[in-house]
Amino acid sequence: MADQSVRYIIVCEGSSERAYLQELNKYLRESNIPLVCFAKTSDGGQCAKVMQKYREVGRANRNAKILIWVDKDRYVRNDGNDAVTYENRPKGCCGFSIHHNEL
Repeated sequence: MADQSVRYIIVCEGSSERAYLQELNKYLRESNIPLVCFAKTSDGGQCAKVMQKYREVGRANRNAKILIWVDKDRYVRNDGNDAVTYENRPKGCCGFSIHHNEL
C-alpha cells in the first residue's frame, strides 16, 4: 500500500526545532496520523535568512507544501529590523507560522 501521508517541509530556525519536528513525526507515526514534517533549517530566525531558505527550498521542491516556523520574540522586539522586513516582504512571499511564547 502506498504512503498516503500529507507531507510538509518546515523551514525552521535551527537544531532545537528540527529535534521537535522529529519527535512530532514519531508521535504522528505511532498515532497513525498521516502527516509528515521535514525540517529545513535556516541557521537562525532572522527574517532575511528564513526567507532566503524558503525560496531555496521552494526552487528545489516546486510542488511541495512549505511552511515557516520561527519564534515570535525577535519579531515582537524587531531585532535586526525583522518586523519591518517581514511587513515589507514581497507580494506572494511566504507568511510565517510563528511559534507563540508568552513574552
